[in-house]
Amino acid sequence: PVIADVQGERLAWRDARPGGGRGSLPVVVLVHGLGGSRISWEPQLAALGERALVAAWDLPGYGASPQLSGPTTFTALADAVAGPGGLADELGADRVHLVGISFGGMIAQYAAAAHPDRVASLTLLATSPKFGLDGTLPDEWRAARLA
Repeated sequence: PVIADVQGERLAWRDARPGGGRGSLPVVVLVHGLGGSRISWEPQLAALGERALVAAWDLPGYGASPQLSGPTTFTALADAVAGPGGLADELGADRVHLVGISFGGMIAQYAAAAHPDRVASLTLLATSPKFGLDGTLPDEWRAARLA
């Protein structure tokens, strides 16, 4: 596949395409975890890029993507990937296959719930629907990550 970094209108990503074209290929969006970036997905880009347009997204405020203009909430991140003017639109896709790991999986779940007409499938890796389900208190989790 042809792999290239892309700075879109509002967001940045690294994409892979067979021969560099799009045609009628499915579109797969890879959503990294907390502390990751688009480069977290290199092996998947190379493998999946042979048969789909694959975009490894830099979440807003990560890598080359600027922060959101408003508060960074799960709803805002879901809109940034699948809402009007979001990454799916920048990729020219009516529907995307979302793949999310950890924090990215949480965002993918919010996106699928908020924009079911834009999400063709959902693949979740090492994630949960919200913080604290493992018994960890969200404030303690946040403090540990910031430390």
